[in-house]
Amino acid sequence: MSISAQFDAGLWEDNFGDLSAPEQRDLLCTASWDLCRLLQQLRDGTVASQQAACHALISVTGNLGYLHCAHALRRIDQRWIAGDVMTGAHLRHAVDALCQIAGHLEQRISTLTPQLGGRGRPGGTEARPS
Repeated sequence: MSISAQFDAGLWEDNFGDLSAPEQRDLLCTASWDLCRLLQQLRDGTVASQQAACHALISVTGNLGYLHCAHALRRIDQRWIAGDVMTGAHLRHAVDALCQIAGHLEQRISTLTPQLGGRGRPGGTEARPS
């Protein structure tokens, strides 16, 4: 995993440690969807939508504990603010880190998702004919 995709578990615990596992899972699912949507805009959007996505991704990654990535995105954001032209090559490192983070979020979601037993019903119960 790249340095930009490293996860700060302490920050996560500070921000969300008091939430139950289902609440953490729901939060991660929403964050994962947001991250993927914003990543798509950063990769393929217009310059204006790329800038907006980069700015939003700073908050998403930082709040979830991916501080290195948030700082890298902030540097990109500041370059845009300064009027620099950012190309795909400039964004590649951040995009790669965001893809790794998306995978890490999916792993974390799966660890918080109870396994279904039986015939796919929660708790392993099976539907019984009447």
